[in-house]
Amino acid sequence: MAEGSGCASFCKKIPWLIIIRIIGMALGCCCIALGIVKLSTGAWDTQNSSLKGVVLSVYQIIFGILLVICELRLIFLLKHFKFLTHFLGLGMLYIFLGGLSIGAEGYEIALAVLFLVCGIVYACMGCGCQHMEADEFSFLKGKSSAAS
Repeated sequence: MAEGSGCASFCKKIPWLIIIRIIGMALGCCCIALGIVKLSTGAWDTQNSSLKGVVLSVYQIIFGILLVICELRLIFLLKHFKFLTHFLGLGMLYIFLGGLSIGAEGYEIALAVLFLVCGIVYACMGCGCQHMEADEFSFLKGKSSAAS
């Protein structure tokens, strides 16, 4: 296959991929805010166990931060989370956060649906594209993308 062709170059040219990334950053911020609100207001008391609610809120904050880091493409931090350099890995993170965010309130359901939609889009792209942007993450392979 000629260089510059294939799914990887196609994925770079998709203008709506930028929109998905912006939506992803907003979802990550919402996830962080939801976790902080649940911790500060004691909304976790309505669940079966208060310890379970605290842990879930902390998970939401941590994974929200991880999602924002991934969507900002902070390379020096992403080298520790190599699975997030693939569309499929990022899609699975979104799907996981969709399940983690679901709740009884309307805004929690809306947030979970948005996470699931973004996760399915990224996972579908991951079936065709192995890496988000091969040039940007080539250092993770230990060789340049031109040599492969």
